[in-house]
Amino acid sequence: MAKRAFFRYFIFLSRNALKQSQTTLTLSNLKAVADGLSQVQCNFYSEACAVAFEKNNHISETKLTVDGVYKGSFQVVWEKATSLTGWQDNDVVAENAAIAIACFLVTEVTEYTIVRQSIKGTGFDYWLGYKTEHPKFDPNNFLLARLEISGIFHGTSTDLNSRVQKKLKQVDRSAKMKLPAFIAVTEFGN
Repeated sequence: MAKRAFFRYFIFLSRNALKQSQTTLTLSNLKAVADGLSQVQCNFYSEACAVAFEKNNHISETKLTVDGVYKGSFQVVWEKATSLTGWQDNDVVAENAAIAIACFLVTEVTEYTIVRQSIKGTGFDYWLGYKTEHPKFDPNNFLLARLEISGIFHGTSTDLNSRVQKKLKQVDRSAKMKLPAFIAVTEFGN
């Protein structure tokens, strides 16, 4: 059965910010899409993602179904996780794995990329902006959108919908910024 991810935006995002997606997400290529993360961070999140899939008995080339404002599917490809012994807390695995999926989804379905991590209390996890080579990139105004990420190791549709609602309320804390907000919740079990 396909894994599920919910990807939603609200506030001021225009339809032209969405772009046609490719179909394969290769976890080892995370750094290529995550400008604001180091290679070490990308390796960590990618490994967590492989572990989340493998601990839920999924194999590489598994299908990820995306629902929300963007509907589609991707094939997720990874190398076998090197070790599961360092990944015993499934909630921690899911939260870190969800960061990898969210980074890919942001760059696959929008014009944005991860620019930097947000600080606690803002109601969202990461700032988004254009890549430096994008024609609209402005080095003096590069924090253009907000991203909240959450992961569910193994859950139901009800769990997924409940988490999305919780995250919608959470990002509302920063609505006064009047910037688009994206929510990416990934469920790895089903």
